[in-house]
Amino acid sequence: MMSFEDWHRTHPQDFDRACDALIAANRLDSGTPPVKPASTTMNLWTVLISAVIGAFLTLLGGEWKSRRDRQAQAAQALRGAAAAFAREGNAMVRTLTAPMAQADDSTYYAARDELASKLHEADTVRGSALSRTLLEEILSIKATAVVARWPDDAAARRARQQEAVQWLTAVVADAMRVAAVVQRPWPWRGPQSMARARQLGA
Repeated sequence: MMSFEDWHRTHPQDFDRACDALIAANRLDSGTPPVKPASTTMNLWTVLISAVIGAFLTLLGGEWKSRRDRQAQAAQALRGAAAAFAREGNAMVRTLTAPMAQADDSTYYAARDELASKLHEADTVRGSALSRTLLEEILSIKATAVVARWPDDAAARRARQQEAVQWLTAVVADAMRVAAVVQRPWPWRGPQSMARARQLGA
């Protein structure tokens, strides 16, 4: 009579089939349903799809955070530049209100150029008609009229002072509107109105 060892050695495939049949029969007798082996290919696809989705979500979250950081930095820089421009402009106005006054306007124009630079950066981060209109406004003759061609008459100088202060205040208000648009997480429904004063020197 052939032993199990001889059977396995001489007819290995038959031996394996017999063992599988005995195992299946034993499971049926015990009421345990046969376990279907999981597909290796299906498991591999599941792992790959999960990895791709995870990488995509990580990339998306990182890009969103990076963009939000850029928006916040651009908005903060714009607010600072607007405040500095208003400070220099108001200082010039106070000086020039006196009769025959002379003042060095280099710091005023430096602050104006810095504000223009920050407006351009803000428009790059999130473009809007509001930022482009304000940029044109501060590079116009109105900015020059704050520090140049002041009249000699006292009443006219007081009128020019009032106009200049109103214009500087309007520029700051509009810059804050632009900063709010830049920092907003969604690009729509931004404020488009400009708080513009009348023409300086009119």
